[in-house]
Formats: sequence, C-alpha cells, structure tokens
Amino acid sequence: MKTTLKNTVIGLIIFSILLFCGPSFAAQNYGFAKIDSALIGKTGTVNVIIITGDKTVVDYVGNLSYSNKFLQRTVESCINNSVENAYLRCKATFPNIKKRWVFNIVINGFSCEIDASKLRELARLPSVKKIVDATFKYEMQINKHLPYLGVTKLRQTGAPDGKKITGNGIRVGVIDSGINYKHQALGDGWSKRVKFGYDFADMDSDPLDFMGHGSHCAGIIGANGKFAGNPITGVAPDVNFGAYKVFTVNEGGARPDNVAAALEMAAKDKCAVANMSLGRALYYGGENEVEDQAIKNATKAGMLVVVAAGNDGYRSDRLPLPIGVPAVTEEALCVAATDERGKCLIEVMTKTGETKKMLTNNHIWGLPSINPDDALYEVVDGGSDPNKIPDCAGKVLVVKYKDNARSWHRTETFDFIRKLKTIKCKAFIFWSDGFDGTPFTLSFFDSFEDAMTFSAPIYTLNRRDAKILLDAAKEGQKIHFKRISYPGDFSSTGPYLGPRGLKFKPEVSAPGMWIFSTVYDEKNPKDAWDSYSGTSMAAPFVTGMAALVKNYHPDWLPWQIKASLMNTAKFQINPLNGDPYPLVIQGSGLANVYDACTTPVITDPPAFTFHGGNYKEGIKINLINVDSKRATVKFTSKVTFVGDVEGVDISVTPSGETVSPPPQSSPRDATASLDLKITLDKQKVPKNRVVEGSIEINIDGSTQIHVPFMALFGEIEIFNSLKSFSNILVENDKIDISQGEKPGMVKFHVGVGSKSFFWGNQYDNFAYMMRFSVLDKVLDRWRDIYEGNYLAPGDYEFEWDGKDLDGEAFLPNGPNGLGSFMYYEAIVGSMQNKLVESSVPRDAQAWVEVTGSDKIPLPELNLSVNPEFGALNKTLTVKMSLAQSNQNKVIRFSLLYDSKMVTYTGQYRRGSMTEDSTSIMVSIEDNQDGKMTVEISPAYAGITMDGTGDLLEIDFVCNRIGGTEFDTSFVEVLDNNIKNIRFVRPLPVEVLITERYLLIGDFNIDWVVDDKDLVIFGQQFGKKEGDPDYNKLCDINRDKIVDEKDFIYFSKHFGERSEKPK
Repeated sequence: MKTTLKNTVIGLIIFSILLFCGPSFAAQNYGFAKIDSALIGKTGTVNVIIITGDKTVVDYVGNLSYSNKFLQRTVESCINNSVENAYLRCKATFPNIKKRWVFNIVINGFSCEIDASKLRELARLPSVKKIVDATFKYEMQINKHLPYLGVTKLRQTGAPDGKKITGNGIRVGVIDSGINYKHQALGDGWSKRVKFGYDFADMDSDPLDFMGHGSHCAGIIGANGKFAGNPITGVAPDVNFGAYKVFTVNEGGARPDNVAAALEMAAKDKCAVANMSLGRALYYGGENEVEDQAIKNATKAGMLVVVAAGNDGYRSDRLPLPIGVPAVTEEALCVAATDERGKCLIEVMTKTGETKKMLTNNHIWGLPSINPDDALYEVVDGGSDPNKIPDCAGKVLVVKYKDNARSWHRTETFDFIRKLKTIKCKAFIFWSDGFDGTPFTLSFFDSFEDAMTFSAPIYTLNRRDAKILLDAAKEGQKIHFKRISYPGDFSSTGPYLGPRGLKFKPEVSAPGMWIFSTVYDEKNPKDAWDSYSGTSMAAPFVTGMAALVKNYHPDWLPWQIKASLMNTAKFQINPLNGDPYPLVIQGSGLANVYDACTTPVITDPPAFTFHGGNYKEGIKINLINVDSKRATVKFTSKVTFVGDVEGVDISVTPSGETVSPPPQSSPRDATASLDLKITLDKQKVPKNRVVEGSIEINIDGSTQIHVPFMALFGEIEIFNSLKSFSNILVENDKIDISQGEKPGMVKFHVGVGSKSFFWGNQYDNFAYMMRFSVLDKVLDRWRDIYEGNYLAPGDYEFEWDGKDLDGEAFLPNGPNGLGSFMYYEAIVGSMQNKLVESSVPRDAQAWVEVTGSDKIPLPELNLSVNPEFGALNKTLTVKMSLAQSNQNKVIRFSLLYDSKMVTYTGQYRRGSMTEDSTSIMVSIEDNQDGKMTVEISPAYAGITMDGTGDLLEIDFVCNRIGGTEFDTSFVEVLDNNIKNIRFVRPLPVEVLITERYLLIGDFNIDWVVDDKDLVIFGQQFGKKEGDPDYNKLCDINRDKIVDEKDFIYFSKHFGERSEKPK
C-alpha cells in the first residue's frame, strides 16, 4: 500500500514536470526585456546563457545527498529534454549557434556562442525566458595586483626594440623552503622551469617544497598556469627558477650557514635576483656578520638580493628594532608589505555641507576590491532580511546585520552569505546597530574557487558612519568609493639604528595581504593553491619586478636595479590627512616596474640618512642618465618633508640644469649632481623622532623621481603603554555655544605601536578603531568627540564645535580641560584593549574657554583630614568642601569609615557655605556602624549653594593604632529645580593613626627633627601641589606650596624629639 502511494506521488510530480517544463506559446516578448542589459551594444560573437525554465532539479528533490535517486534521475532527464528541445528550436532558427554547457542543477538552461546581432530575434522565441551575459571572465587575485605595480602596462608596451618583458631568460633564486616544481603553474616537473637548486636543510639534491612557503613565493614571482580553468600568472611568468632549500619540516628555522651556502650557490648559478622571504628581528639575537657579508658578496657577484622586512609591526618597548637581519644589510633591498585590496575610502557629503571621509575594510580574504575602484556609486539600503533584498544591480548594498557580536563566525553567516552570492551588486557593506565600532566578518565559502570567483567585496562600517551613508543615499546622493593602498598591519618598521649607523629601511613596498599563489599539497601537488599574508609575500613581488627590470636592461648591475625601483616608487598617501604614510613603514613607496624600466635618470644613492653630526659635511646625490635614447634631459629639484617639521633646513645646489648621457666607455658614470647642505635650529629641531622627507626631482617636466631620506636627532622614539597619543594642540581656545562657533582645529598625534595595539606577540601598525572622548563635567561621564577607523601612524586634524558625535552640546561655561580627560579606545581583531589617560584638571594639555552654555557643571566634593596623622584617643577632624558649585540646592551623601578604628563624637561645625543656620539645614545620622548619612538642604525656597567653600567639619576620636580610610558613596546633587540628580564620584582619604601625634618638621618620621629633615625640606622648597615628588608634609601651613612660611614653622621645632610609638 505504501509503495503504491509513493509511486503515485512520484508519478504526479513527473506529470507536473512534463506539464510545466514544456515550452509555452501563450505570450511572446518582442522587446529587449529578455536580454541582459550588459549585452546591449555588444558586437561579434558573444558567449551567453539561455534560461529556459524557472525551476531546477533541486527545486523538486531538494538536497541531492538525501534525495530519491529514481526521482532525481527522472527530473534530470525531464529538464534535460526540455532544455535540449529549446536548444533545437534555437538551432533551427540560428544554424550557427554553438552549444557549450547544459545546466539543470544551478540553473535551467544552456550556454552558447551566438552573433550579438541575433540576440533580439533569439529573445522572440517562446522557449527563451532570458538571455544572460557570459562574456566576462573571472580574474584571479594574484593577477589583480599587477596593474597597481605597473606590470600590466609593461607587458603591453614591451621594450623599445619590441621585445616582450616577461622575464624570459632571467634566472631567479628562491632561498626558502624549496619549490613545488611538480605544480603545473611552476613548470609541471623538474628542469622545465625549476632548473637548478639544492636542499641545504636536508643536505640532498632534491629541493622539493613540502611546506608551501617557498612555492608561494615562487608563484608570486613567476607562476604561469591555470586555476579553475582561468589563466593565472605571476609578475614575471617566463623566468627560470633556482630552488635553494634552507627550511625543512624537520627544523623550526634556517641555519645561517645554510643561508650563506644558498646565496653562494645562487650566485654561482648566475641568478640575477634572489628572493629571501626570511629573517629575524634583532630582539631575538645579535647581528650576524656571515649573513651580512654573504649578501654583500652576492651583490658584488651580480645578484640583487631582495629580503622581506619582517612581520613584527611597529617599534615598541617590547621590540625596539623590528627590522632585522638580513634585511638590515645595506646592499639588500628591504621590502615592506601593503594592503592593496582590503581598504576602501568612502566620501560622503553631510547635511552640514562637509565631506565625511570613512575608511572601510574588506575583511574577506581573496575577495576583489570594488570595480571600478575610483567612481561614484548609488547606495541601496538592504535592510536586515536576506530574503527581502531590493534591486541593487550595479549599486552598493548596505546590509544591517542583526547580531550584536563584533565577530561573526562561519556557521552564523552561512545562510546570509549564500544568499548574497546570487545578488549582483558592486559591493556589500555590513554594519551593526548593537555596538559602536567596526564589525569583523568571517564569511563562509565552500571552496577556494568559490571565494576566488566571488564577484563583490564585503566591507564593514561602524554604526555612525553607516547611518550617515544611508542618510545621504536617501537624499539621492551618489557616493564616491576609492580603493586605497594601506600599510600592512604587521609589516616591520624602520629605520635601522645600530652598530652600522642609521640606515634607510624598509626601502620599497609591495602587496602582502591575502596573496593567492601556488603551494604544496601532498594529495594534489600539481594544482595546490592558497592565500598567505606577510612581508614574505611582498618581497617576491619586488623580486619579480627586479627580474623584469633586468630583462629590460640586461647590462644593469644590482645597484642600478635597486635604485630604479626606489627612485620611481610612489609614496602611498593617507587619505585621512593627505600626508604620505610614514616612510619608516613604506620606505620609498609602492614599487612600479614600468616606471623603473623607463625612467631616464636614476640616483646614487637612491636614499640617504643623517644622524648625529654626520650631516655637517653635507650630502652629494649623483644623477646618472640611463635614457635608452641617450638624450640629454633637463631637471629641477625641491625638498619636501613628511608632516610638519621645524628646525631642519635642507638647501639643494644642482651642478647644472641638465643630465647628459655618460660616455659609452663608462655608462654608469654620473654627469650631474645635487649638493645638499643641512642646517639645524637646535631649539626647534624634533627630538627623539624620525624626520622624513624626499628630494623630488622632475625630469623634462614629465617624469618624477625622488630620493627619500630619514634623519634622527637624539635617541629613537620607543612607543610604550603609558602614552597612546600626544601633541594635542588647540588653535582657537574659545567656544561660544550660543553662536555655534567652532573652536578651531584640535590636532593630535597617534602613537601607534604602543602596547594598546598589541595582539599576542604582534604589534599592529594601525588602530582598527580610535575614539577620543571629553569628560562631561555636568553628568560625570565620557562624551565621544571623534571616532576614526584604521588609523595609520601620523598626525590627524579635526574640527570640533563643542558637541559630541550625536550633535549634543555638553560643555558648561568656563575653562574645560582637553587632553587630561581624553579617553582612548583601540580595537584589535575581535578583542578590545582600552586605555584611559586622565588626571586632575590642572594637568590638562590644553584648555577651551566656553561661554553661552546653559549647562551646569557638576560640583567637586573634596575630603581632607586634620591632622593627617592621627593619635590614639585624640580627635580627628574630617573636612568636606565643595568646588565649582553652581545652583545646587540639595547635597546628600554617605560618609564611610571603619567603626573599629574611629568613632563619631557627635560634634560637627559648619563651613563657609553652610554657616548660616537660618537658611541652610544640616542633618547627620550615624548609628556607629561605619556609615554616616549627611544631607545639606535650604531652609526655604530660593537658596542655593554656589561657588567654592567648606561644607562641614566632623569630629571623630581615634580608637586604634594603624591605617584607616574615609570615603564617600551615593553622593547626590540636586540642581535648583530639583529635577536632575547627578552623582559625584567618591573621593577617599587615608589616615595613619599612631600612639601620639607626629612631630612638626619630622619629614622622614624618625621621631626627631634634625639635619636630615632639613635636607628634605631644602629639596622640597618652592614645590607646590601637583608638582612631581611633592611632599605635603613639608607644606606645614597647608597653603599648597613649600615656602619661607613653612620654614619659619620648621625652625621653631628644630631639635625636638619624641619616643617612637609602639
């Protein structure tokens, strides 16, 4: 019975399939509605997908792993027959149509090639439901970086003699974990592209890579194969490799002698360039002369050695010198890492007419950047339901994520991301309303191919920026999106400062974030791929470019190749302040091989430093004409500094106005020069920080090269955990709230690299989120006034109108301190590290005078004890005073004390603010339990407590010897309208109770007033409260300054002594 019923159901399903899969002739659409808009205007043969039905196999049988196999095969057969019939009808009308693939699982239809002029006629056929564009090709990620580096342009133009520049005939050594020479993109076998090498780690002749690192580097340098059927190439796809294996799975690192031996063999094998994506920070050991000398001699032998800068991030108290060996060798070309695909700058016009700049991050490895990457886009609010996404083709979709967690895990996002794969938008932007700051997404992809062919980036924004973006979109504003180059968050920073002096390191930058390349997989060695990040990935980009320069200029020596890459590199600009990123992070900038090959002039040296007194003799920069046409070129030069620099002046005296070709007999001789003279104003010159800049040289009014420099006066700055920002300057110190005037530019420096930014053992080069806040003295809480994301080191400026980020004015009238009340928060990864830098108002770094405000500041309640050292069975007085009181009507609080140590005597005295007992009422309740309730209130309406003064003095008797503390809790202040209850933070005061009172003038508490106390008093003379090491015992008259009045008291008691209490 059950079988019969089951077969009946299956039969009904098949009948419905036959019914609905067949062609429909009811209605015919003769317009362009069926044709994908991307196909309009195309000519010639085009590749298209013809949709012939709405439902696929999975719509009938569901998950294929659990479906009824008979039903699945039947449905597949039905849909295939339907698609085939549709194709035959198309073929009958268009005999030249060529079928490629038939689909029944992911879509219902077939792909084909057809002449574009026939599309409209094809669309008229009843069996054709839609014609979809299939003319584009998915591009792989390693190829995506090549246009930014000038590789694509060089391939298109070639050499002046017409030769293609792809590295053909150039030998490149990879000193690493070997190379997977079995990989189809690396030659598919020994001696095809990997022609020589040796395994120094295992001491055998087979340098096959079992770790994948060396193969990944080799793929970046010169892969030439396919991934998922699509062509994929490295920088120099025709180079030949030497595999010099110094790492092995059996050892944790590479031995220095193995590295030296590898360099020697690579030089003997006549490698033009050697890649060394290895090294160690000097924190882990001293400098190694063997490695240093080996690189020097290898360079002399004619081989340029390219070395990764390292992955230790910014200089810190944990790691004072991140750049390590062998990258510090002067002849080595040291490479830093950049993120060329992860960050995007969004520019939005706000309601006030200002341009709001937002940095957003593409968190998913391997995804492309927005394309085109510098254009205006329409933004669509996608809401938060993946099943109700509006039409967003060609637009940017903003999605609100419901989860409040900062990090979204794969299982949580599977359904959402799977749905997004079907949406054809230019980019996704995620945000969450559950917290401030930027979410960090972890998307779900089924495979590498799935991720590599995903069509759109997935960016994230913080809550405030997302709402600004959506508000602008509602007004019809198109938003500017621009891909930006950004420092790698791990890339080790320079300069080098050690026994060899000050060295310009790193020297160039290249992509190093989530680079897709060849690796090794034991199960599939011929087609193994993966994405890695690190300066290990940046170095082989430059190695490949160096090979191309050698291919373009076969007679060039290593120093010429290095100089060309450094001279023509482009400084990467911080979009938030318009300055170049610090050169200690990016060196000469992002390398560009086309410009390196075609520059008519290079310099010797390509960069320089000055430190200590070595600047006094000046510096000479030689200019060498390397123009392929041997033409004389004109040049001009100027000096530029990175950021604001005072006290340093560099004058440039050129030898002439032109650079002529050198003699044929000496093609590397300089024919022009720049003489630099450096003068310092020692009062203004920056101390303990690296001064950076460049000599900009313009060639014939069109070509720009530069000679960057680093200078240091004093010791190098080490960021530590105590300060995360500095240099807070206020250009306008007055705000009139009633007029809405702005105070000017509040300028601050972000000391990135401090312990606030560490994640494990890694020190990041930027803060994922930075927030500054000012203490609200009305409500006693922090107010956010600035928030930025992905801030690299540097100086940032912002205008502040006295309001918080939500637009609310909160400052009261009078002076308001900035700097001392700054709250700083940094987020690294999915973790959150906080640092609050605050102090008393007099230590504020800057002040803003506020007028026109209706805000009432919160008063300050202070406790003091007299005498500060109590005596057994003697009276101790606790004094309560009020500061900055304004229109306060009721003050009540609990005074906490240790009832075993002291007892309330029942006696109190009114202070200056409460002395009129007819207008101010005082209530004290004490049950001898250590908690005294105090309330001060007016006797009748219209009375308030304003200004500064004393409230009460309450007497206690000392019961025991030892330390005790008085504190306040539940301090409530009601304003004049008795509407706002504000809570003042408790301020404890400590007391030491001894057997008898201390002697006046006994500053060292040895129970005698003698010459030792006189020495202490002399050291304290002139100091006031708030000064470092201020000793309040020396301020005998308690006027907050140690002066001659205190000395009079001290002299009267000099010589007194007392028995030391038990």
